[in-house]
Amino acid sequence: MSVDETLKIMIEENRVLETTCFPELGVPEGGFHKGKVRDNYEINDIEGIQFTTDRISAGDVELTGAIPLKGALFVEVQEYWAKKIEEEQICQHHLKKRLTTNSMLIEQLHTLGLEVIVRGFITGSAWRDFNQIIDYGKRHSSTNNKFYEQYGIELTPDMFEGGEIKKNAKFVKPIVTITTKADGDPGITVEEAYEFLQKRFNKIVLPLPIVEGEEERSLLLSASISDRNVLDYVIDCSKKLYKLGAEELAKKGKIFVDTKFEWGVRKYTKEQKINYTEPADCVVLADEWFTTDSSRFWELETYQERFEAEEEPQAFDKEYVRKYLQEAGLWKKKGVVLPDSVRLEAAKIICQAHEFLTGADLDDVVEGLKVGDSYFDQSHIVCHNLNCTYSQNDKLIKGYFVSIIAGSGSDIEKEKSPVKNISKTLKALNIPHGINVASAHRDPESLFELVDWFDSYSGDIIYIDVTGMSNGKGPSIAARTLNPVIINYENKSDKDSNEVWSSLQTPSGVAPTVAYGGTNSALAAAKILGLKHDEVKEGVEKYMQGKKAKVAEDNAKHATVYRPK
Repeated sequence: MSVDETLKIMIEENRVLETTCFPELGVPEGGFHKGKVRDNYEINDIEGIQFTTDRISAGDVELTGAIPLKGALFVEVQEYWAKKIEEEQICQHHLKKRLTTNSMLIEQLHTLGLEVIVRGFITGSAWRDFNQIIDYGKRHSSTNNKFYEQYGIELTPDMFEGGEIKKNAKFVKPIVTITTKADGDPGITVEEAYEFLQKRFNKIVLPLPIVEGEEERSLLLSASISDRNVLDYVIDCSKKLYKLGAEELAKKGKIFVDTKFEWGVRKYTKEQKINYTEPADCVVLADEWFTTDSSRFWELETYQERFEAEEEPQAFDKEYVRKYLQEAGLWKKKGVVLPDSVRLEAAKIICQAHEFLTGADLDDVVEGLKVGDSYFDQSHIVCHNLNCTYSQNDKLIKGYFVSIIAGSGSDIEKEKSPVKNISKTLKALNIPHGINVASAHRDPESLFELVDWFDSYSGDIIYIDVTGMSNGKGPSIAARTLNPVIINYENKSDKDSNEVWSSLQTPSGVAPTVAYGGTNSALAAAKILGLKHDEVKEGVEKYMQGKKAKVAEDNAKHATVYRPK
C-alpha cells in the first residue's frame, strides 16, 4: 500500500493520535500539561514524557481535524537533527530517549518564556507586519510599521539581496526576532527581552554554589550567568542552528527559510548541588526544532524564477493550512474543523518534508511505524521502555498491562473479532493493553522473544491468547512465563466444539486458564489485576453493576409477569 493510500485510509477512519490520557503513567497531581500539539507528563522533578500528537494549530488556535502520521514523523525529525546538533556541539537539548512512535523521555526545564526566530527571508508574519502601517497620517517608511514597532529593527533595502524590500526576498544576513509566549506571541525588542528575562530569573531558583549556611540564590546573583549573557547565548546558538540547517538542506535542493527555537534552564534538586558557571552548562534547547510547524522550507530550484515573477515559492510547511484558513475567512477563529482534503494535503507536505529533512525512505518509515492499534495505545510501551531504562530498584513507573496475542491477522480483522471484543472491554475498564500477532507453530522463536520482552517489564503482565483451530500458542506462552495466561476460546459452530480440548488438555505444570468469549477473557484478566490494584477492582465492580442494572432495565421494559418484592 502506498503512503498516499495509507494517509487516505487513516483520514477516513480518523486513525490519528489526537490526545493522550494515560493515568497508568502515575504522574503526580498537576503533572499533566496539554499544549497546542504536545502532551507532557511530569514523572519526577527533572524528567518527563513528551507526546507529540497529530494535532495542528495555526494563528495560535488549535484546530479540529488531526493530521495522520504528523506526530510520529515530527519525533523522527527531531531525533535526527538532535544527533546533528550533538555532532556539531552547538548546544544541549532536552531529548533523552525515544520511547514510542510519538513520545520521548525529556529533561524537565524552567522555560525562558521566549521564542527566538531566525529569518533568512522576509515572508509570512514578518512581511505582513512590515506592510501594516502604524500611523496613517504619515507616509509609509522603514520605521512606520508594525515590524519596527515590535522588534525595533529597521528594514532597509541594503539588508536584502538585490537591494529591494520585496516579499520573499532573501536577507544578506539572517536576522533574529524575539517573541514572548503570551497570547498571540507578541514581538519584543532585544532590550525588552533582557528585561523580560531579568523578571523571569527572579522567579526561578537555579543551581549555584551554595556556601554553608547560606540560602539558595537566584541566577542573577551569579557573575558568570546573567539574564544578559543567557540571551546572548541563545541568540548565538539559534543562529548556529539555522546555519547548520540551511547548509544541510541546500545540499538537498531546499531552502531553510526561517525557524523558531525555544529554550529553557535546567532544573535541579537540593541533593545534586551542581555548580553551573556558564550558560552552555545549563541553558538547553527545548520544545521542537526543524519541523514543518516551527520552520519554513522552500524548493531551491524554482525559487528565483517564482520570486522574479512575484509568485509564491513551492513550500513545505504549515503555510498551506494558514492560507486555507485565511482564504476561507477562518483565520484565528475557534472551533474550526479542517476538511479531509486539507488534512490529506497537509499530511502529504509533512511526508515530503520528512524525506528531505532526514534522508529516510518514507515507505520504510511508515512501514516501521506499524500504524495499527499500538499506534494509539502507547502507554504500555512507554511504561515498559522507561522501566527498562532504569535499574530494578529505581523504577519510575509501576503499573500493569494486558498483552493480547493473536495467531494471525484474520483473528483481528474479521468483523466479529474476539480481539476487538477483548480490547473493547479492557478499554471500558481503563486497563492498558496491546495487540501482537505470533505463532507457536510457524515461528516459535519470535513468540518466545515477544513473551520475554513483555516479561522484562517491571509491572504486572497478563497474557490473553486468542486461540485458533489447534491451540499450541496459549500453553507455549504459559510454559515460558511465570505470569498468568488466559486462553480465549470462541466456539464458532458445533463441528468446532472439539477445539476446546486443544486448550484444556495441556501438560501438568503449565496451568493456563481457559475463558469463553472476549468479554470473559478481559474480565478474568481484570479480576486477577484487581487482587493487587484497587482502581482495577473498583472498575470491575462498576462494570458488573452496570450489567446488573441493564438486566433490571430489560426486565422493567419487557416483563409481563411481575413477582412481589
